[in-house]
Amino acid sequence: MNIKPNQNNPFYIGGAVSPDKFMGRRADINAAFDVICNRMHLAIQGSSGMGKSSLLQYVATPETWKAKNLEPSEAFIILFNCSEIQPSFTAISFWEKVSLELEPENRLAKRHLSHF
Repeated sequence: MNIKPNQNNPFYIGGAVSPDKFMGRRADINAAFDVICNRMHLAIQGSSGMGKSSLLQYVATPETWKAKNLEPSEAFIILFNCSEIQPSFTAISFWEKVSLELEPENRLAKRHLSHF
């Protein structure tokens, strides 16, 4: 059986969909920006394959911010998968990862990388 991908199907199996192919979930996007614009922290949890990474990557793109008339340089976004925290996820390991991401040299490197 030869199955051809449906170009109109928004679902993607095997990882996050790229932000330029992301569609739908307007309520989730608006809720995320409500949290961010109120200077609160946003974390999303759920089962594998729900689209958490796709949603967060979409929200993190400068194009998404500009489409909402927001300035992306006004925020610092840390995007990582908690399952990458090894050997085991704990509150301490989580905050260690966050603090490493907030170090000035890491922020500068990420800002330069985002321009490529």
